[in-house]
Amino acid sequence: MRCCVHPAAVKRLAIRSLLLLAGLWLLATAATWFGNQPDDSAHGYGEVHDAVDHNNGGGNSVGSRMWRFLGAALRAQLQPRPPPPPLLLPDSEEDDAAGDVEGSKNKRRRGVERQSFVYLKVIKSASETITSMLRRFGLSRHLSFAMPLPKKIYLGWPNPLRQEYIVLPSGVSHPSVLLDQCVYNRTFLDGLMAKPCVYITSLREPFRQLQSLFAYYNMAEISGLGGRPDAFETYLSDLPRYDREYQSPRRAAKRYCVPDNYSLTKNTMSRILGYVEGQDADKFVASIIADFDLILITDYFMHSLVLLKRLMNWSFKDILFVSRNIGRYPRMMAAQRPDLMRVHQAWSPVDYKLYQAANASFWRRVAQEGPSFRTELRVFRSLSKFIRRRCRALERGDAAAASGNDFTFLANRWSPAFSIGPMDCRRLGDAGINELQRQSRLAYTGDKAALTGYPYC
Repeated sequence: MRCCVHPAAVKRLAIRSLLLLAGLWLLATAATWFGNQPDDSAHGYGEVHDAVDHNNGGGNSVGSRMWRFLGAALRAQLQPRPPPPPLLLPDSEEDDAAGDVEGSKNKRRRGVERQSFVYLKVIKSASETITSMLRRFGLSRHLSFAMPLPKKIYLGWPNPLRQEYIVLPSGVSHPSVLLDQCVYNRTFLDGLMAKPCVYITSLREPFRQLQSLFAYYNMAEISGLGGRPDAFETYLSDLPRYDREYQSPRRAAKRYCVPDNYSLTKNTMSRILGYVEGQDADKFVASIIADFDLILITDYFMHSLVLLKRLMNWSFKDILFVSRNIGRYPRMMAAQRPDLMRVHQAWSPVDYKLYQAANASFWRRVAQEGPSFRTELRVFRSLSKFIRRRCRALERGDAAAASGNDFTFLANRWSPAFSIGPMDCRRLGDAGINELQRQSRLAYTGDKAALTGYPYC
């Protein structure tokens, strides 16, 4: 016997399924809308928030809010969404009254933005986050980059910097931007870069950097301590032994872009900045503090970005960022144990001297910026939080965020006006690496055989 289904029944089933899906979509959208209602009490001093009018217009019961939501959703489908009002970043009456410290570096922040710079990338010092931000700035202004060879990620590191490790765009002899990891050589860079050039780097508290290196470079597994819950403590209990094991040629296949006999635990930051073992440490530290226009301290990341913005005469939009390569450490590595820190300081003394000097210089710089710096910092934190929230809503497919309308931030004492829209959110999430690798492939005219193997990645 053959069974058949009447066409009318199939049609009714299809209609019911569509209605059910539409109902589920409305419930999900309503839940998102209710969860995103503003809490006016949460907006503190200097907070920047969505200025769209959320008029309750009557009762506030769940039922009335649901009907208002359904009505708003219907209206949004029947008429175009108006552009949101511009957002004003508030000035501070306190700062206006107090003024800035005489001689403050922020007196020049309204000048022409600086577009030639070297960022000397120090591994595991928020360097990938900073590099992505600076790369976005350079690409948006069509600046010329000093680039690694095709399919490479370093400019010869950990070997001394040489011209053969660098690809320049066709017709360019003095690029505007250098960002990729290399060993610092001021004489070489002065001859390479377009002038005037700003020199920037970033440092991190050495023990925290060690923890990040240990996790990121899989040092426990490679040194033979994989699986041990006390691997970090054990490694530090006999640093020379386990460092030799990590660096040994028989472990080379497991190491990523770290050559034989190269220590990632001993004066790592200093050696990237050109320190040679046996060199006078005090003279080296003094030279680095004098050489660089700004040393960012990534333990105070937002402070660092505001200082960078002031130095470069940039806008708030130019220093927005998405965190990258964030490490997750086992619980036993998270603690700042004084005994382990003393062991590492004795093993890596130049890094600790360098960090202490740079940190002291950093806070002197902050003090010189005057009282307006504190307010600008608060505003930037609020602005960053607002934009991250909006961009996350766009990623989730929120209808309001994806409407295509930009939010405009009005000009103020700290920044020219700028807009943020869906395209800007996508650019924040794009590190720009693929574009520069494409440019490097097009510009490279050397021997293809040089693109494989060591001495560099």
